[in-house]
Amino acid sequence: MNSKHSRRVFLKGTGVAAVGIGLQPSPLLARVATAAAGGKEKVLVHIFLRGGADGLAMVAPYGDPLLYAHRADVALPRPGQRDGMTKLDDYFALHPGLAPLQRVYSERRMAVVHAVGNYDVSRSHFSAQDFVELGTPGVSTTPTGALDRVTASLKGESPARAVSFSSRTPVSYLGPEEALVSLELAAFRLRAKNWQDEAENRIKAMYANTPLNRVATDIFAAIGVLRGAERAGGQPANGAAYPDSGFGSSLRQAAQLIRAEVGTRCIFVSGEGNFDTHSGQVAANAVDFASLGSALGAFDKDLGQKMDDVVVVVSTEFGRTVFANGSHGTDHGSGYCALVLGGKVRGGRILGRWPGLAKDQLFEERDLAVTTDFRDVFLEATRHHLGVEAGAAMYPGYKPGPAIRLFV
Repeated sequence: MNSKHSRRVFLKGTGVAAVGIGLQPSPLLARVATAAAGGKEKVLVHIFLRGGADGLAMVAPYGDPLLYAHRADVALPRPGQRDGMTKLDDYFALHPGLAPLQRVYSERRMAVVHAVGNYDVSRSHFSAQDFVELGTPGVSTTPTGALDRVTASLKGESPARAVSFSSRTPVSYLGPEEALVSLELAAFRLRAKNWQDEAENRIKAMYANTPLNRVATDIFAAIGVLRGAERAGGQPANGAAYPDSGFGSSLRQAAQLIRAEVGTRCIFVSGEGNFDTHSGQVAANAVDFASLGSALGAFDKDLGQKMDDVVVVVSTEFGRTVFANGSHGTDHGSGYCALVLGGKVRGGRILGRWPGLAKDQLFEERDLAVTTDFRDVFLEATRHHLGVEAGAAMYPGYKPGPAIRLFV
């Protein structure tokens, strides 16, 4: 992303700096200290697997012999075999790394939507990611991101309403709505170690009679709320153990925010794993899907009944080719699968029309065909979970396709 997408605010002048705050100066922050707690407000978590995660490895149609004919040693063994996949039904199975989600699926709290995507996102990673996050495939001039538009439709004024666990502001939050951006909640502090109070007082005094007084006041108010949220969220509950990974760190902190009830409504998690598997796919997926699966399993266990107030959508920018290449990997494709769990999801089902793996059923005779537009997945989540009737506002110019019936 270029600099116009970044909304971080820094205070400098005494050798200390406020870090980790993805906010523009705004009167909204002045109300942060007295903002009402979110209570049982609904939360949407979007985990975006950057790199083109392979849907045919995440949730594999092991019941179709063509999977093994097309993929040779890239396809994993069937359920019940050594190092085999985790069975969902007689046709589909989870990647072994996602095995912690089998319980959630069997309890009918997770659904799989297969053959998701859009042909207009292109097969270029950067263009495809931008098109997905903007929500306008093929149109790069859209001035706001899809989650920014969702945030604008939500009630509440908490500065933690929109959060991104990422190293920079994602395109999803491009626009006028404030978004808190950081990899670590603990980063919302001053670089002053053991003299936080003194440093804060010095900075306030420095800017007291300047035009930046309001900015400094707002930033310290935000720091107070977010540090308080970190403390209020506490340690993982119910014996949940998060992996030592990017997914583990992000989802552990997301759970802290949700438990702290500081008005968070949308959380974006940027999944920076090695999902671009042009070679050595089996080994790469073993690491990344295990990290994702264990983190999601811990998140679900950590929140317990509070998961009724949360819906998690796991998606990517595009899928991968049905056929393996000569480097034991797969190349950029089209259709993929999305995972949706939590809330009132009617899980335990594989949704979407399955297009098949025969050559004449593939897109351009190489990719899993797309039968569900990715926008329809998010429209159902925002409508049924967040209560936002914002189809045209969320995805300008898009006419929704047939309902996937994720919730009803």
